[in-house]
Amino acid sequence: MPDEIQIHKSTNHPTGFRVRPVISRIGGFLVMSALAILLLLVAYLSYVGQPSFGPSMKFEGFIELPKDNLINIFDYMAISDRTILVGNILSGSVVKVRLPDDSSGPLGVVSEQEGEGNAHGIAVVPNANKAFVTRSGKNVVDVFEVSSLRMTGRIPVSDDADAILYDSASGMIYVANGTLKLATVIDPVNLKAVATIPFGAELEFAAADVKHGLVYQNLHNTNEIAAVNLKTDSIVGRWPLTSCIGPSGLALDPSQEYLYAVCSGNSQMVVFSILEHRVIASVAVGGQAGLRRVGSRAPPHLFCWSTGCDDGH
Repeated sequence: MPDEIQIHKSTNHPTGFRVRPVISRIGGFLVMSALAILLLLVAYLSYVGQPSFGPSMKFEGFIELPKDNLINIFDYMAISDRTILVGNILSGSVVKVRLPDDSSGPLGVVSEQEGEGNAHGIAVVPNANKAFVTRSGKNVVDVFEVSSLRMTGRIPVSDDADAILYDSASGMIYVANGTLKLATVIDPVNLKAVATIPFGAELEFAAADVKHGLVYQNLHNTNEIAAVNLKTDSIVGRWPLTSCIGPSGLALDPSQEYLYAVCSGNSQMVVFSILEHRVIASVAVGGQAGLRRVGSRAPPHLFCWSTGCDDGH
């Protein structure tokens, strides 16, 4: 019996001591690998590249925005006169960049308004010193002065308030409640939500067509474009965006009467004729493309961005 006990101890104890160092080494390796990946990710997100020159654009420099967190994600950008407004999704702040009237000074003067909730889209009411910002999480639309960034009101809305625009044809503010599959209409004078419009599809960005008195809305998960009349709060048309998967950014060229929709699902940009109600062209634009607006200069300039757009347009 003593011999049996001795053998039992001599085989089990050394094995136990051999396993622990192996587990410790594997655990240490995994921790170091995770830290290395995290550092590489932070370095990648912190790196500021320089765009190449395009045939119609010249890169002049960066305007540095406030860094409220280690990682900052900015969403939709609004442009009014010589003022740029953009929301920080993670911190909830609204950043204002005032562009100079000449090229002798800095590229822009930056100021910031802190806020609660994730800041997404911003809409400016022309000649009223008034702007609206959507805040998911809080499910509100905040109202503030463009000149001072002072908050002047708060409007409760449905979940996932995302894209927003001012429709001058109806005089209303239009809010896309993305995953809730509806839009909210706001009276910018009385600061109240006055209607909701169900779409039955997820909403992304929208564009206002002043000439025809319509708002065009991207439908992300059905790959369609819808036309909305805000005077009647109704959908008056709905058409497929052929060859487009996951339409996200949207811009209108009123002179050509074309809509430009970028497709996050297949890295395409499609051109949609609002007169013919069909896609007339498509072009590859690279991954993670976004789209803001069509410039007013002749020939018109389309302002978009993408991780795969070498020319920045």
